[in-house]
Amino acid sequence: MKLSKSNLLNFAIFISVIGLMLFIMANDFSSITRLLSNIRLGYVILIVTLTILYHILVGVSLTRLVRVTHPTYSYIEGIKNAFIAAFFHGITPGSSGGQVAQAIIFSKQGVKSGNAASILWLEFIIHQAALVIVGFVFLFTKFGILRLLNTTMQSLVFLGFFINLLVTSLFIPHRSIHLVLINGS
Repeated sequence: MKLSKSNLLNFAIFISVIGLMLFIMANDFSSITRLLSNIRLGYVILIVTLTILYHILVGVSLTRLVRVTHPTYSYIEGIKNAFIAAFFHGITPGSSGGQVAQAIIFSKQGVKSGNAASILWLEFIIHQAALVIVGFVFLFTKFGILRLLNTTMQSLVFLGFFINLLVTSLFIPHRSIHLVLINGS
């Protein structure tokens, strides 16, 4: 098996990161291993399962959005796109690389760039709407928890909710979103 320079560089970076982690943890290695040994495996499995399920659901919703313009787009393609986006959200500063990666993947999957941008925009609007709905439910069902915060924090919570509500309300009424998705322009 022939190793390319790129593979060797990736391997060297991987080994360097592991070495750096071991060097950083050397002073506190026993407390870290003690902490890791106390983790309940059932909870870890539950967290991993719910995370995978979340990304599968994102992939299903992406597939449903793409099928407006590409009826043959498969659920597997949508789920792959969702997992790739999650990876790039995780490794780029400010989670800024996820949508770029999704647009590239959409392009490789045969979705025009205009349609990909419209789909990602629509996904953002759906995400914002979900945040507003969950925020609304929280604010008016768990208001007692909010009273435990100082008035500055309460004000910031309400300000954040109303900013999200404003942003979402500005986007949702526009029928042009659906037209852009259909026409791709």
